[in-house]
Amino acid sequence: MSNSKAKWGADGSELPTIDPHTKAKHQIIEEYIENLIITLYGKTRYGERTFTFIDGFCGGGMYDDQESSRKW
Repeated sequence: MSNSKAKWGADGSELPTIDPHTKAKHQIIEEYIENLIITLYGKTRYGERTFTFIDGFCGGGMYDDQESSRKW
């Protein structure tokens, strides 16, 4: 885990490096939401058509992955 406070630029010009635990959290949430939507959609005849997920611990919401040159 990094010791410095993360800083974000609203235009994406300044993004903190993603920590391994944050990357794992995003992967778990992505899989969970995918399965949740499939489950909710199949529950009723027409399925749920709206879905809201709020991540109260998302920080700035974007990160820089220097290992893969990917933006999270």
